[in-house]
Amino acid sequence: QEFLDAGFTTVLSAIDPPPIIEAKRRIEAGTLAGPRLYTGTFVPLAGAVPGPRAPGDPARTDASRGPRNGPAAPAVPAEQTAQAVQRAKAAGYDFLKVVLVSTPNGTELDTLKLIVAEGKKVGMPTIVHAVSVMDTLTAVEAQPALLVHTPHIGRLDEDPYAIRKIVEAKIPMTST
Repeated sequence: QEFLDAGFTTVLSAIDPPPIIEAKRRIEAGTLAGPRLYTGTFVPLAGAVPGPRAPGDPARTDASRGPRNGPAAPAVPAEQTAQAVQRAKAAGYDFLKVVLVSTPNGTELDTLKLIVAEGKKVGMPTIVHAVSVMDTLTAVEAQPALLVHTPHIGRLDEDPYAIRKIVEAKIPMTST
């Protein structure tokens, strides 16, 4: 109701746990007041890189900010990725959300391409959270439906090639 009171009639709700699906069903049935919900769930691009996480504020210590000279993240098997997309569809989600942090010699691009392709098969667009210039350039190669964040890690303003590649991809980008 608070969203409606504030004038929001539609909310894109990324990476929410299953209770959001029940809320969406109740709103659609008219038993709960709320905006139209467009729901997404997370699909992993890679396994966890071994080692400790940096302490502190994740916005200041996330892997997108530092040098990427460590080990490649382990691959997610293709069958597991396809099953994750099928589970998301069966659960009632509307789209797939991916957080992209490319690793040296990693398999993230191949997995992202697979997620985009599998999502298209079942009518689920893929949204990619990419906050660095490097990750955004990787993301556009997979042609997702939407890029979330204008790259703010790296100097996009000093890289005419990157600007041209991102613009020519014609993928909508939200600056959140």
